[in-house]
Amino acid sequence: MLPETGGSVVSLRLDECFLEHVRQRPDAVAICGDTTLTYHQLATRAVAVAGGLARLGVRRETLVGMSFARGVDAVVATVGIVLAGGAYVPISPTTPGRRIGELLADSGVGLVVADAAAVGVVAAAAPAGVEVVDLARVEAWGSSTEVDGFAAPPPLDERSPLAHVLFTSGSTGKPKGVLVEHAGICRLAREPHFLAFSPDDHVLHANPLEFDAATMEIWGALLNGARLCVVETSTVVVSTRFAAALREHRITFAWVTAPLFNQLVDEDPTIFAPLTKVFTGGDVVSARHVDLVREHCPRLAVHNGYGPTENTVFTTLYRIDTEHDGPIPIGRPITDTTVLVLDDNREPVPPGVVGEIYTGGLGIARGYLNKPELTAERFVHIDGERYYRTGDFAHQDRDGLLHFHGRADGQVKIRGHRIETAEVTAALLALPGVRDAHVRPVGTTVQDKRLVAYVVAPGTDEANVRAELASVLPSYLLPDQFVWLDRLPLNANGKVDGTKLPASGVTRTGARHTEAESRLAALWGEVLGLPPDTIGSDDAFLAIGGNSIKLGALLGRLDRRLGVRLGFADAIQARTLAGMTAALAGATTGYAPPISLPVQGTQVHLHPRQLGLYAHWAAAPDSVVYNVPVRLRLRGPVEPLRMRQALRALVDRHDALRMSFVFADGGVRQVAVAGAEADCEVLDGPVRDVLGRFVRPFRLDRPPLLRALLVPAGPDTHDLYLDAHHIVLDGVSLRVLVSELLDLYLGDEPPTPPTTFAGAAQWCHDQGDDPAAEEFWLAELAGAAGSDLALDRPRGTRRATRGAVVRRELPAEDLARVEQAARQADTTPFTAVLTAYVTAIARRTGHLDLVVGTPTSGRTAHPDLEQVVGMFANMVALRAQLAGDTGLGDLLRQLDGRRCAALSYPDFPVERLAKRMGIPRDPARNPIFDAVFAYQDLEFYEFARGGLEISVELCNPGTTRYDLNLQAYRRPDRLVLDLEYAADLFTDDSAESLLDECLRALAELVDDPRTPVFGTPFRAVPEAEATLRTNVDSVRRSPVR
Repeated sequence: MLPETGGSVVSLRLDECFLEHVRQRPDAVAICGDTTLTYHQLATRAVAVAGGLARLGVRRETLVGMSFARGVDAVVATVGIVLAGGAYVPISPTTPGRRIGELLADSGVGLVVADAAAVGVVAAAAPAGVEVVDLARVEAWGSSTEVDGFAAPPPLDERSPLAHVLFTSGSTGKPKGVLVEHAGICRLAREPHFLAFSPDDHVLHANPLEFDAATMEIWGALLNGARLCVVETSTVVVSTRFAAALREHRITFAWVTAPLFNQLVDEDPTIFAPLTKVFTGGDVVSARHVDLVREHCPRLAVHNGYGPTENTVFTTLYRIDTEHDGPIPIGRPITDTTVLVLDDNREPVPPGVVGEIYTGGLGIARGYLNKPELTAERFVHIDGERYYRTGDFAHQDRDGLLHFHGRADGQVKIRGHRIETAEVTAALLALPGVRDAHVRPVGTTVQDKRLVAYVVAPGTDEANVRAELASVLPSYLLPDQFVWLDRLPLNANGKVDGTKLPASGVTRTGARHTEAESRLAALWGEVLGLPPDTIGSDDAFLAIGGNSIKLGALLGRLDRRLGVRLGFADAIQARTLAGMTAALAGATTGYAPPISLPVQGTQVHLHPRQLGLYAHWAAAPDSVVYNVPVRLRLRGPVEPLRMRQALRALVDRHDALRMSFVFADGGVRQVAVAGAEADCEVLDGPVRDVLGRFVRPFRLDRPPLLRALLVPAGPDTHDLYLDAHHIVLDGVSLRVLVSELLDLYLGDEPPTPPTTFAGAAQWCHDQGDDPAAEEFWLAELAGAAGSDLALDRPRGTRRATRGAVVRRELPAEDLARVEQAARQADTTPFTAVLTAYVTAIARRTGHLDLVVGTPTSGRTAHPDLEQVVGMFANMVALRAQLAGDTGLGDLLRQLDGRRCAALSYPDFPVERLAKRMGIPRDPARNPIFDAVFAYQDLEFYEFARGGLEISVELCNPGTTRYDLNLQAYRRPDRLVLDLEYAADLFTDDSAESLLDECLRALAELVDDPRTPVFGTPFRAVPEAEATLRTNVDSVRRSPVR
């Protein structure tokens, strides 16, 4: 559906203007790149394409998809589609398959022309009914069409014909197709004052076809008889190659985004010397870089350009002829373009006053494809003329020059002040020594939101930059944090790629590494999600986002990639990149052999961690204590059929989910059953007690051991419940399942794990017990007394499994204080919260010798286990030995040391350890410990992907496996503390009081680590009126759903 609005004149047409130059300059070179074509040769091929398209049913304004790498064939296809009367819709062949399918579906394209390499990719992603055809075939079908006398179909009506549809990002995450007309492009290509193309120009074509700058490059050249010179992406981003290409092609005219312009000039200020005109923009233009270019390239005319895609590339231009102390103006409207600067009532603002930019004229697009409401909202009529409301802000000076003030969505409110990030970026770029900069807000809540500056400033330090910036900006505009980079990461369009900027927790970047440090930094970067060159030699793994699970993943990659085996305790002790590099030099070498894959259908032994779980199930097969229900809240459109298909594919990928447990050879064995399909029920609306309906016992001999339920939860919101048995699923497996399920739903194929769970379980079984681990644990727990936790009700003869949950949430500001205190103590938030938990239990019970269990991933024994779904997790016992004068800081250091030591022996089974210790089996309680603690800081709990916002929450169906189980969930904007407790042993008030005491101890640890563990008496009455600094915040009663 095309919007009916629009009013551009019909007289300017791309096809007519191009063919006129073909008649005037048939032998002039039109394009050069992987081959060279004259205007007549280009026209011959393009006319053949037009003829072939006509045979396929293309008429005036038929939308035709095109998918090409940048090159001569892409331009042939572009011109051919226009000559056929169609409107081209460029889609990059490197776009993810799901996105290609969405773009084709959203645009309603029925035909895609592609190069040979892209045909298969696009065809696999295209919706049913979309025909994908190789350009060569189309050209062959129309080969009898001749240039002489050729004419494109006439326009449909009085409007200028549609030229192309370019998709731009949308605020909802869904791309918007902008409908650009012939007149808008012709007005740009024939602009006489700033652009002023001529037949003598050699125009650089270096932008992606999906980016509107390519529109100016292609048609600016071909509608003026100029030469279009195509270069590869890799040429553009490497300054030496770029300079060579400019010389080789004798380029006179180029468009380069501001971030890329800055980087190229930093490396070679003479790089643009061969040109007569260069245009930059798309971001804040650095006055210092422009001055540097003008000094070294005196013949060059440098222009700052501004314009949204909705007004066809450029709206205003400014030739930079003088030095500028502050931000460079964006200039004046180009020919056939109007600009208004209006207030909220759409009234003109006086000179010097900031208002919103509205633009009109021949460049304005028809609107958005298939989005009439959005078109009506953004394309408005003022005094009878049609304008596009840009959402950008500017002021006009008394000379009529426009000065940019950023986008409405580039503004952020921090600590009550409205901040324009472009203003801060411009101020940074004006500072001595700052070569490049980018500023953005981070954080999702009012308390957490802060301003981060990414700075390229070799030889400077933060103190100097802060001082200089403070001299020109008010305090509320100063960034809260500076991150130093060698260079800003750019995307394919030459703009700053926000997804590749390092985490804001990293403050020292652009590090210089030795060769050995570089290899290790690359692995750190993979595990932590950071660019390797942002990791300094003195950065500590745990201080820049690491945790025990990520450290385990790192150790596995060291083994698999570098053939080096480093112990957990050694890695913890090494701390920093430099320290770990030194530790690796003396570590054991030798690659771990891959795990053998059993023949499909082979019965294999249970993993040692599965044995106890099977025994629990066999004793109570109707229990749901060892079910692992989880809820995924999906915000955005969800297609139930695709979700079902993704679940089927997920179960097919992971044999653990298809395990059947059988008796054979005198014991229990497991075998993966082919073809087992997960049940996914879809409801029409919300239901009461969804967990009571959904969570039910599993039969371990009847796979699959995963089921799903999809429930609408509001407008464009669904809850996807997953439930699996713990015997085949642990915490890391849950992360893998959630990530891969969404990949499969979005049409992406996740990497295949290096082994199966059947192979992994058999391998782990065959390893047997480690004598050194047994010796360590027997010594570590010698004399530990298993005392009750001051129960409110007597313990029965069977383990209490009826559970409930109370919750507290620590806001971002207080969480930051806890994390800062942990860093100062050279430990982790895990240990800080564990210290508070142990303190609360000690104050409640009065015990001086306590043991708390905590889970480990169980995956460090072999590098192939990292991404395998299955049950690997083990529990290790952390012992706390107290005296009457033990301080909180003392306990913190003790627990930190014990945890580091324990993680060197993480895989010894608790059941076997209890047996070796001579602890008699008691059906009423767990062996060794009754209290458990886990700190969950995996990133998958809240994230966005493919237009969906996802939050993940483990659900409690009213059960518990331990007397007390404190689960701490590190979310982006808070810390959630869920205390799960045995409701037959503790009252609700006792559970709340214990959790309050934990928060009180945490506050004491942060404020004064010298506070004695037993210095504050336990408060038996729960308090719910304060935050970390006093007591607690809010409470959620059991069970938390």
